[in-house]
Amino acid sequence: MKDEVVDLEKECEKTEVTLSRSVEKAEQTLKQYQTKLAEATACENDAAESGRLANTEFQDMTTEMEKTKAECSANYQNFEVEMCGLKKIRSELYTKMKGTGTLPFFQDCKLSDWSPSECTKECGGGEQQMSRTVDTQPQGGAACLPLTEMRRCNEQPCPIDCKLSSWSGWSSCSAECGGGVQERLRDVVQNMKHNGNPCGEISMTKACNVQACEADCELHDWSKWGKCSKACDGGTRKRMRHIKTPAIGQGECADPNSDERAQFLKCNEQACPKAKDKETIACEATLDLILVLDGSSSLGKEGWEATKKAATLILKSLEQDKAHVAVLLYSGPNTWTQVKKCYNEPMTAQDQAFVCKQTWLQHMTDNIGQAMTKVEFATWPKGSTMTSLALMQALAETQQGRADAQTVVTVITDGKPASKKKTWKAAKAVRKVARLMWVPVTKFAPLRLIRRMASKRWQENVVLANTFETLENPDFVNHIIADMCPVVAGTALM
Repeated sequence: MKDEVVDLEKECEKTEVTLSRSVEKAEQTLKQYQTKLAEATACENDAAESGRLANTEFQDMTTEMEKTKAECSANYQNFEVEMCGLKKIRSELYTKMKGTGTLPFFQDCKLSDWSPSECTKECGGGEQQMSRTVDTQPQGGAACLPLTEMRRCNEQPCPIDCKLSSWSGWSSCSAECGGGVQERLRDVVQNMKHNGNPCGEISMTKACNVQACEADCELHDWSKWGKCSKACDGGTRKRMRHIKTPAIGQGECADPNSDERAQFLKCNEQACPKAKDKETIACEATLDLILVLDGSSSLGKEGWEATKKAATLILKSLEQDKAHVAVLLYSGPNTWTQVKKCYNEPMTAQDQAFVCKQTWLQHMTDNIGQAMTKVEFATWPKGSTMTSLALMQALAETQQGRADAQTVVTVITDGKPASKKKTWKAAKAVRKVARLMWVPVTKFAPLRLIRRMASKRWQENVVLANTFETLENPDFVNHIIADMCPVVAGTALM
């Protein structure tokens, strides 16, 4: 037993030494982790404080941004109103000073956006040339500003690239269903300076909990049917379903123009009444009509005569006491040199008519008979089809319109415009202030482009004539008048 006691004591001494060493190591490990915990806690506190300050700064900047946006919007509207007022004052002052009693025509110069050239240096300060072109030449209005200027560029110091730390672990999922995200972050060790290589992503996300958790949008009941778009000859009434509750997650919502949210009902399909002693139906609407007539070479002699007859029939249908009219005859130069000159060089009204072949047969007037006479005796200009210039001329003419009258710009054309891009841009500008109708003639007219350029719905703003014989037919002209005029004699809009 004494021998066993001795052996047990030796074993206990060994165990004590082993356990003492283990305790000492555990205490050292504990101290290390306590130090790391303290560092992590400090980092967390710093991050939380930085987040709080950043959130405060974000809220302040958001408030300032909204305030600035409101001020910019108000200033923009005030400038638009002021510019419109100045244009009206300009016309009135000119009329009073000249004592002619007729409204003058002013067309201000309109320029394209600036286009920059390449900077001479990538950093440390260089120079670049800014250039722009003339979209619309002035006629009695504000002259064109310079088309080129030099400005300094790339004045920033040469770049310092960004450096990032390693990625942290993934966070927990942000949603239990419907598709949440997990995120991991990395710190910026060295910020990018002076247009160096950017830091790239400092956060990365991945989808999680993607199981279904969504709902389709909820729609209101159908609205009431609107008024008929035409007094006769087949119009439409429209009703809509607006969104009550937006779609959630992967839920769907029908397009506003789909059958689920927009419906059209035919109305006033009866033929428009026509007096026995009249060739066409009669328009009794308070209307400011700007007729834009294509006089390009592609019409041919018969097409030119048909265009004049159709224009005369349209003018003859208007009521003298309610309608004002203006008539623009256009084509274009036959050489690219002259085309560029029309776009980029200042021109007088005489040059516009001689070189660019853009002639106002009649500015806005209530003397419809005088306008008809000028159309009847107009000469065929021939040439190309510079529709964009004609639309910008019509846009300027809308300034002579009346506040209580609907302004309609009706274009009769048979061919493709010289510049689709410029024509599309001009059409958008016209649609902001007036209703834009098109009467394309023959299969060569770009019908798809015209439908896009016309006011909505294109079905009631595009009247297709397959031939010039169709164009000059009074029955066909009745369709144009019915689409153009909201009030036809002998009918009532329902």
